[in-house]
Amino acid sequence: MMSALNTSLRGGFMGLTIMGLALLAAALFFGLLFGFAYYGRREKWSAVTRWGGGFIIAALIVGVAALRFSSESSGTVIGAESVSNVQEAKQFLLGTWTFTEPLSPNDPYIGQWEKWIVKDDETVDVYTAYPTADDWGKPDTKVYEILTSKYTDTGKRFYYLHLKGMVVSASILNDDLIGLKISASPAVPMRRGDRNPFSK
Repeated sequence: MMSALNTSLRGGFMGLTIMGLALLAAALFFGLLFGFAYYGRREKWSAVTRWGGGFIIAALIVGVAALRFSSESSGTVIGAESVSNVQEAKQFLLGTWTFTEPLSPNDPYIGQWEKWIVKDDETVDVYTAYPTADDWGKPDTKVYEILTSKYTDTGKRFYYLHLKGMVVSASILNDDLIGLKISASPAVPMRRGDRNPFSK
């Protein structure tokens, strides 16, 4: 019930935000239009020049502002707690993730550091390197899919990225952490962001 209430509140807030932005854009458009027409009247321009020029300039300015806002909004990272479907999980996972913790000699599966660059086209640039290397080297590009399952002990749903054709996956844990698993290995932490752990 609480989840449904939160979803409803988020939807209502987004609706109000969009309405407010639309009103602001309309006010900006007509303000520029009438401002340009008033200036043209003072300069004794023709009515066609005043209103036509005003319309074009106002439309261009409002359009550029809208495109910029749309671009910035699309880059917003959704929080892990807000992920409720496969598409949201994909948006959350886009970007760079790295595992650079000390390696365990008892783990037969994870014997290298890893860096993933998850892309919107459903491919991942996978970098692997030993701690003794000088840099990440060149990546292998893999195809991924987003899947969902439930924890057997709590029944809580979780979402994870799976590299197709491989026994490699990474599940969402929190806003800055995903759990990398290779075959039967225990999950190790991959953190959001690029890192250069190599000593010179």
